[in-house]
Amino acid sequence: MQFFAAFSAGRGLFVWVLFNRRGEVAGSVAFGAGGGMGGSGAGFFGGFCELTILKLKHEIMKKYKLAVFDMDGTLFDSIDTIYNAAIDTFEKLGMKNVEFPRDKFSAKIGGHFADIFEEFGIEVPDVEHYIDVYKDIYFNHIDDTKFYPGIPELLTDLKNSGAQLALLTTKNQFQTERIADKFGLHEWFGYLMGRKQGVKIKPDPEPLEIIIDHFATAKADTVMIGDSEFDIGCGHNAGVDTIAAGYGYRNREFLLRLKPTFFAADVSELRRLLLG
Repeated sequence: MQFFAAFSAGRGLFVWVLFNRRGEVAGSVAFGAGGGMGGSGAGFFGGFCELTILKLKHEIMKKYKLAVFDMDGTLFDSIDTIYNAAIDTFEKLGMKNVEFPRDKFSAKIGGHFADIFEEFGIEVPDVEHYIDVYKDIYFNHIDDTKFYPGIPELLTDLKNSGAQLALLTTKNQFQTERIADKFGLHEWFGYLMGRKQGVKIKPDPEPLEIIIDHFATAKADTVMIGDSEFDIGCGHNAGVDTIAAGYGYRNREFLLRLKPTFFAADVSELRRLLLG
């Protein structure tokens, strides 16, 4: 089954969009105020029109049976915890006056410290030892981590709606469990997937596919929600829908270039996408 939807994209633009039965854009034709016409196959749509299509798509979106959430930048605003723990770890290891700009670092959250240090030009003699020290210091700052406003209510309502919830993070499993205990995540989440030995990490699809298999849920009924290229890439690689959390640690333009199925500018938008 296919159907058309017509809407105004603003700036004197009127668009017909063809959707397939899964709500995916199958084709589009745009008419300008002067009668000109452009098709999506010609690369017609700019960012402003792409956003409008994403907003329209959620009006016809199906209800997901399994919602898989990233943690940092999606559930929690944890930049203060992560950054301050990283700085304290440098000091603990005797590394003084390390240039580690907070704003630049926040855009890399979710990546491996080894990759971040290499990009920043920071020489850490033993990265694995750094990480071991960091993991202990992290919990000295855990009270600086906060849920994004509206997230606990969203999780409760999703669970009450019958959806299954899972957490997928690149933090190691022990650290993930400690954070879950601190914030009561077991109340909502039926599966917690942290970094585990022998299991690849995002954006590889393996950890997400383990979660999907655990719940015996179809990929068509699954959505991956996160604020980074690792989350959206993981969803793409696993063949599931994705929602980019635009309120996290990556900006809108960056996230839209990743081609998420949907974009949520804030938690309220995320709620509309998941619950209608």
